[in-house]
Amino acid sequence: MAKTINIAYKGKDYTLEFNRNSVKALERSGFNIAEIASKPVSTIETLFHGALKMHHPAISREKAMDIYDTLNHKDELVSKVVELYGSVVEELTGAAEEAGVEGNANWDASF
Repeated sequence: MAKTINIAYKGKDYTLEFNRNSVKALERSGFNIAEIASKPVSTIETLFHGALKMHHPAISREKAMDIYDTLNHKDELVSKVVELYGSVVEELTGAAEEAGVEGNANWDASF
């Protein structure tokens, strides 16, 4: 099940979510989640904007920041947005880990 964050802002509903394509778009633009400790302001702003763009592709960074600035419990929100981002990586690297699950492809190495 896809993870989402829903926000009601000035009478309109906004959904934050990531999928492979939205994460790749962020990464192509130079985004690096590892910079969240060294460049927190720009990283958090870019991450929040990127999460909105999946469902709201025309949303400007300025509008995204207007929404963000009105939200409470930002520390918890940022953690959840990072979790959204990380869930795509987890899905890519470990979603089908269970061997023997019907429909999963298997692989083997000869070395």
